[in-house]
Amino acid sequence: MTAPELWHLLIHTPGPNADPAVPISEAPWFPQHRKLHIRLAEAGYLIAPGPLPGRADAVQPLVRGATLEELTWVATEADRAVAGGFLEVEIVPWTVVDSLFDFSEDDEDDENDEDENDDDPA
Repeated sequence: MTAPELWHLLIHTPGPNADPAVPISEAPWFPQHRKLHIRLAEAGYLIAPGPLPGRADAVQPLVRGATLEELTWVATEADRAVAGGFLEVEIVPWTVVDSLFDFSEDDEDDENDEDENDDDPA
């Protein structure tokens, strides 16, 4: 990464319609919420989802590349768990100044690497 980049953390916590006796990942509405992760992944925005350590009531995906406006719509209106009051979401901007991940959009180098491996008899 050559310049600081704005990523977002979508922190999800139980909403007013969530059953506190049922863990988030076991709730009947959770598969609908997982569709948010699929949508973010298909758009190329999802970095990683997962729970916060020590807080079973808070889960979040880390995303990059989406505008705040896109994320607000996807995270509040398109996510049926949030729209239905089972989850609440806080969208937290995060300025990333350096990353060990290579998010370059130059796939040409990857294709060249694959061509070099074509001669590998393994």
